[in-house]
Amino acid sequence: MKDDPSYAPAYLNLGFMRCESGRCNAAVALYENGLRFCPDDPLMHFNHAVALEGAADTAGALASYEEALRLQPDLLDAHRNAALLCADTGRPQMVICHFSAFRQWQAGNSTI
Repeated sequence: MKDDPSYAPAYLNLGFMRCESGRCNAAVALYENGLRFCPDDPLMHFNHAVALEGAADTAGALASYEEALRLQPDLLDAHRNAALLCADTGRPQMVICHFSAFRQWQAGNSTI
């Protein structure tokens, strides 16, 4: 990351390892740094959202899922995770919205 701070896979892999080892706050900080260099990377926003969920920041996680979906509307995992998060936080309209989008995109992709 020192040689090329815009190399998104480095942030994605290291952040994933941090979050998997229970260090979600460290992963959040890493992804936030990565987003400074890769603001238009939907997977960076998605992984940031996952780490934020692990750090118990549901509002931040939902905002990051929404940004990931703005950048890549067919990111099925983001629709699914956002729907589940909305269900957990009592937002039934958003659950319907995200699960409907998930099903629509899934139906259009026979490789899933």
